Amino acid sequence: MNQLSLSRNTIQSFCNVLRPMLSTEIMVIDENLIAVAGTGQYKKNVGTRRPRDSYVHKSIMYGESFEIEAPKETRECMRCEIRSMCPYSSVISSPIKYADRVVGIFGLLGYTHHQKRVMTDKALCLSRLSDEIADLMADMFVGKASDQERLLGSDEMTRIISSVEEGLILTDRNSQILNINEFGEKLLGAKRSELLGRSSEFLGQEIDMCASEFGKLENAKGASRKLSACRKPIKPDCPKDGHIIVFRHPVPAHAPKRTYVNAARGLEFIGRSEAVSELKDLVKKISKSSSTVLITGETGTGKELVASLVHYESLRKYNPFITINCSAVPDVLFESEVFGYSAGAFTGAHRNGKMGRFEMADKGTLFLDEIGYLSLDGQSKILRFLDNCVLEKVGGLNAPKIDVRIIAATNKNLNKMVQEKSFLEDLYFRLNVIPLHVPPLRDRLMDIPLLLEHFLGKTNQRLGHAVQGFSPEALAFLFAYQWPGNVRELKNIVEYVCNIRDAGLIELDDLPSYLREQRKVEKDRNLRTVDQVERLLVEEAIRLFGNSTKGKRAAAAYLGVSMATLYRRLSAMSRSKDMGCAPPQTGKKPSS
Repeated sequence: MNQLSLSRNTIQSFCNVLRPMLSTEIMVIDENLIAVAGTGQYKKNVGTRRPRDSYVHKSIMYGESFEIEAPKETRECMRCEIRSMCPYSSVISSPIKYADRVVGIFGLLGYTHHQKRVMTDKALCLSRLSDEIADLMADMFVGKASDQERLLGSDEMTRIISSVEEGLILTDRNSQILNINEFGEKLLGAKRSELLGRSSEFLGQEIDMCASEFGKLENAKGASRKLSACRKPIKPDCPKDGHIIVFRHPVPAHAPKRTYVNAARGLEFIGRSEAVSELKDLVKKISKSSSTVLITGETGTGKELVASLVHYESLRKYNPFITINCSAVPDVLFESEVFGYSAGAFTGAHRNGKMGRFEMADKGTLFLDEIGYLSLDGQSKILRFLDNCVLEKVGGLNAPKIDVRIIAATNKNLNKMVQEKSFLEDLYFRLNVIPLHVPPLRDRLMDIPLLLEHFLGKTNQRLGHAVQGFSPEALAFLFAYQWPGNVRELKNIVEYVCNIRDAGLIELDDLPSYLREQRKVEKDRNLRTVDQVERLLVEEAIRLFGNSTKGKRAAAAYLGVSMATLYRRLSAMSRSKDMGCAPPQTGKKPSS
């Protein structure tokens, strides 16, 4: 029996707990495509085999997360067995991984227009929450027995309920409080340590608790405020076996505001190469602190995207993320633009003064892009702020302290600039507390198919085209190309070819002329080994056509090889992966 199936009852309880928090339906499917648990309309699928050649099947095969805004219309759904009858309005799914193996998937489902709108508006939040829940399920349900009370009181569950914008309390069968999130603490005006283990019956003295409707609260001082709570059983068929209490009330003025900025939607650093995986892991680790971060990398690698991810993974994610392009602000305007000015500070100043970027970013994050282009005078002003966190406006009499996390980025060698006296040494060390390096595209070749798929999907949707992908010859050239413009250049190439073609496969001659002119140069350099390019081509073919027998026939035809040859290459790739000797991701030959 599958490892998830062994804990199906507890997993179902777990889903029941999550359902009131998320406003979506939930599914859990094991590696054999059997639905293990679900909520709402999906519950009728529990115990049945889910369709092959769907996003579910691909997620289990490749260990990838999916965010599908238009089921039945996206590439992942084209070969699905139930495409014509698909009832979903939106889907987010994450693989459940244990011991380097995908043992199932966790997913969020929308059936109604309202659920689709919720999932679209909170796409970034829900996709990250889905990944966190999948990781939690691997820890709690796979390879070990799990009981409901240990699950509800776990640190992992605390992290999950703390990301929900409602007050939540989880109780056991004896009505004792097992867990509470930050909003619950704020609304009750009590600390977590004071509430855990206490009977939830005392809540009846302070709030009007009901099963379905929400009442009003009369607090101890007799003042009325709009606060209501709804008690729901964790197991609908066993109402006494623990409850989830949901407070639905606008957060008080003293509580932190938690509203996602629209700019956060859809943020994702695409890639599964070792270099990108390490970068993503490091971003998650350092996001929780407020230490200064310095992001380095070549032009077009995605430094601003990494800065955004650091912010939206952090505790500051509900506060502003403000960007300054240091190369675009003239020196004479830098101080007033960044720090702001007071009323009457100079001739022509606005009568009410002006708020600077630092003040805009209070309680949030300030991103100093292209800081290597900042003048020495501007550098000294940034350094002065980092020394004392005091905001000194132009012409201002008061200098209040503000709370801002600084993230800086550059494509220049700041260490060399320090030696050349063109960058302040003190500022360099102040910024370089946590260094992050974004790898160039040529060092993460295996990510090219994923990036092509992502940009093709976005561009096809925008232009109304149906370009399927790249021919083997075109792909082989893209794998061999040096990519001086990195991911930005790849994105531009995809947009170019989608304007040249509106359907079918992109051929080598469809690529921009400046690329075709370099074909002989790239061949002569011999920077990519044959085995490496073949491996990437085979992986892309299987991704395009699927891992079924029918899909492999189509993949073999796409690659121009026989089925026997394709199976030999797949077998060799599998042995290489099992032995831990996959081809290198860069053009450098492995050292002997």
